[in-house]
Amino acid sequence: MTLAILLGIFSGYPGRWAERLIHPNEEIIQTYSGVSGRLTVTRTGEQVNIYENGVLTHSSGNPLTNEELVHFTLCSHPDPRDILVIGGTCTGITAELMKYDCHRVDCIEPDPQVIRTAKKLNLLAEGYPNINYLRINPFHHLISDTATYDVVIVMLAGPQNLNLNRYYASSFFALARKHLGHSGMVTVMLPGTANYVSGNALDMLGPIYSAARKSFGQVALLPGENNYLMASDEKWTIDILHTLQERKIQTTFIRPGYFDENLLIARKSEMEQLLNQVFTANEEFRPKAFLGMINWWIGQFPLRLLWIFGAAALFIILLTLVGSKPESNAMFLLGAGASGLQIILLFLVQITAGTLYLFAGCLPAIFMTGLATGSWCFLRKRVGKILSSDTFIWLLFSFSGLLLLVISEWLAHPSGMTGLKTVLIFLISFIAAFSNGAVFARLASQPGDHANPGRIYAYDLMGAALGAIVFPLALVPLFGIKLAIGVISATGIVSLGLTKLVRKRS
Repeated sequence: MTLAILLGIFSGYPGRWAERLIHPNEEIIQTYSGVSGRLTVTRTGEQVNIYENGVLTHSSGNPLTNEELVHFTLCSHPDPRDILVIGGTCTGITAELMKYDCHRVDCIEPDPQVIRTAKKLNLLAEGYPNINYLRINPFHHLISDTATYDVVIVMLAGPQNLNLNRYYASSFFALARKHLGHSGMVTVMLPGTANYVSGNALDMLGPIYSAARKSFGQVALLPGENNYLMASDEKWTIDILHTLQERKIQTTFIRPGYFDENLLIARKSEMEQLLNQVFTANEEFRPKAFLGMINWWIGQFPLRLLWIFGAAALFIILLTLVGSKPESNAMFLLGAGASGLQIILLFLVQITAGTLYLFAGCLPAIFMTGLATGSWCFLRKRVGKILSSDTFIWLLFSFSGLLLLVISEWLAHPSGMTGLKTVLIFLISFIAAFSNGAVFARLASQPGDHANPGRIYAYDLMGAALGAIVFPLALVPLFGIKLAIGVISATGIVSLGLTKLVRKRS
């Protein structure tokens, strides 16, 4: 309370005070909650920046990136007339596109708020009648609209979260291909690697390259200020400078004396040798690129000691389980499954609703409510009769996992009905937590052992800690979300078997 009062006195608005700490040398224009989380708009001189959850995703006044992305792509197409641009509304990319006398340019943002913000800041190219700003989800547009494009450009920050990861998955490339005409091309912008591609960077780039190759016959990665992955069914040659001269297009950076086309071709060949290894294609349910992006970021920090401590903690937990009572192990397994299920549900919320932050507090609150409700119902004499069957309360947990497994594809599909999908995710979280709470009350209320409730609670927490580590850091990266859900569902059945073992012994 004291901290809140002080913040109110000295800043007037605590959120603004916190934003000024994060962006000390920038003028904060606006900050608000958007579809993808917290969006902050700042100004540095004449440059406008948009941060998504603290990560720079849009920046105006960067002609080098605009020229590379536009001219690398459009110079490789014989007649680029109809263009779809996903992202990049505030960057000024439309000015470069209009140098090609495009017939139509459709601009879409994953978060429509970015378009509204850009309009307020006069960053939209509204003087061109053939530029359309569509305030609709890009996937909804590609699914519901029958428009055909010559070029699809994705100008986003990379697979930094599970929502953005969808634009680099094989399903997106397949969907975009349906909207391409003859010689159509898709180009996605990826974080740059300069002159050296590390192993972590390759783990992010490789799955996207493999995902594009599932839908297109010709795929290449052109390095520059950023990396630009280009995919088409038709062969193309890199003859950018000659094409610019032939079409009489004026540029600032992509021109003789600054841009070396031979060096670009040489670096392209080096990238192809690296990317022609066997990589698992990036998918929505196997987000290899997203996980590679996280590892790339973590690789900047010396975390080797943390792995040692993590391995030591895991060893202690496993050592604790050896020789312990079966009901303790049963609670441990169920706690691990319940914790892992919540992590995966958070993943699905971000894939489905496009945001993790607006619902990050709701999902744990619903889970805790389910735990309390399950324990309370079991301990009530009248209601407890329904839950007295071990088989029922344990299989209820497995049922929640199986239900999630059945509808997971539908949840991730960009077909709308976000509200209904979110409610179902919350319902599954409540059912799993309700079962977990009832099991805890069942095992902790066994007579004759006063230390039993504390021991059961300790094993529940240890299992929850292990599940929060193993599922997102091991099972999901190695085998995907679906198999992880299947393992979670199986923990309920195995836990039930351990309790049946206790019954037979007694």
